[in-house]
Amino acid sequence: MEVPIDTLGFTETVAHSGAGMQRLFEEKQVGLRFQIAEGVLPAVVQGDEDWLAQAVINLLSNALKFCASPNGIVSVHLQRQGHYYRGYEWP
Repeated sequence: MEVPIDTLGFTETVAHSGAGMQRLFEEKQVGLRFQIAEGVLPAVVQGDEDWLAQAVINLLSNALKFCASPNGIVSVHLQRQGHYYRGYEWP
């Protein structure tokens, strides 16, 4: 299987994927927060937008599944750490 490699907006793809799940978070009465560091992350990355979006959705789905409800909060933090980018946490 050949994976299409495109130039895509990293921050926009991550934020758009999270926004698509907002309704599910509201139904479970769990807050969803994004904290994306300005100027630290690359403006664009090379990859498959669908795979990146699916990875974000999977992480958020797992966080929602294990988060206290109601009134829980899932926070997504994206930051650079050396040559890598790290993020994602839930209390």
